[in-house]
Amino acid sequence: MKPLELVRIIAIIVVGIILVLVGQPWLYRSNIIFLDVFDLEQWLATEYLTSSYWVLGAAVVSTFVWYFAAASAKPLKATDTASWRLLWWGILFVPIISVGIALFLQTSDTTRYWLAVMYIFDVMILYWLPTASSSPGSTKYLPPGSKNIRDLLDPI
Repeated sequence: MKPLELVRIIAIIVVGIILVLVGQPWLYRSNIIFLDVFDLEQWLATEYLTSSYWVLGAAVVSTFVWYFAAASAKPLKATDTASWRLLWWGILFVPIISVGIALFLQTSDTTRYWLAVMYIFDVMILYWLPTASSSPGSTKYLPPGSKNIRDLLDPI
């Protein structure tokens, strides 16, 4: 477990939280993404925030569960590595379920499409990017695309 990995995870999560709680509502308020809701401010304050907290919480908790579990990983054989890769995908299932819950909480069908797109983006920022860029030790290349991300962040 390297301090830089943990700092990178926390920094990415902070940026992700700002995007979810400030950036995305701004997109809706400025009509860059138009939503056909009666009272946009009321919807943002109630339905959007409630459902976003589900996705945000699940993705952040999943990221830290993966990081601390992976910090103790010592895969010795290919089957061990495959098991850890399967665990990464299994943990990803938690934020995916939270997206389903968040969409179920919406009362307006017109908001579900854009929220689904945004929540997939949120899961990528809050779970995939931190784990791909900062998985510790022998698990650092297990998340999909982690080699490419690490090559960008940790040049030779």
